[in-house]
Amino acid sequence: GPMRVYHGTDAPSFDKFSGHPWFTPDSRFADFYANGKEFGSDYRDGARVIAGEISPKNPYMVPRGMEIDGGYALSDLDEAARHFGLNPERVDWPDIENAAKASGHDFMVHDINDPGGRQLQYQALAEGSVRSPYTGETLFSDTRPSLLGSALASEQGKEDWINYLLRP
Repeated sequence: GPMRVYHGTDAPSFDKFSGHPWFTPDSRFADFYANGKEFGSDYRDGARVIAGEISPKNPYMVPRGMEIDGGYALSDLDEAARHFGLNPERVDWPDIENAAKASGHDFMVHDINDPGGRQLQYQALAEGSVRSPYTGETLFSDTRPSLLGSALASEQGKEDWINYLLRP
């Protein structure tokens, strides 16, 4: 079945995803991003973690880069560029994302080390590839307004959401 994933953000009026958003299966890690890359700090204004469900059908596994200071390891841009026939000297990640999407990939999967440890992170490339686990609707901005976003816009909606997440 679908995989539950999370996205941390502090974007003020966030409702739907656009571009190629990143997701992690670890909600604590999404929390880290929502808090400006700090564990255990108070939430910044607007910071929150958004849940989604994904079912990757044709993911591109991005080559893992070398570990650097502190055990960080990020994706290898040069190897990914060569895979799609691009010149590593002349491209950046958006070019690789677009090449992966044009090649029919629905996700790029990054195997990285960050303060949360080693994990796979999923970057959505295709509209409609991320759905709300609560309503089943797509969480991309090219469709109708988000029910989740509407719910979070009200105090009662936020309270209902928190109660749902904390249910036994």
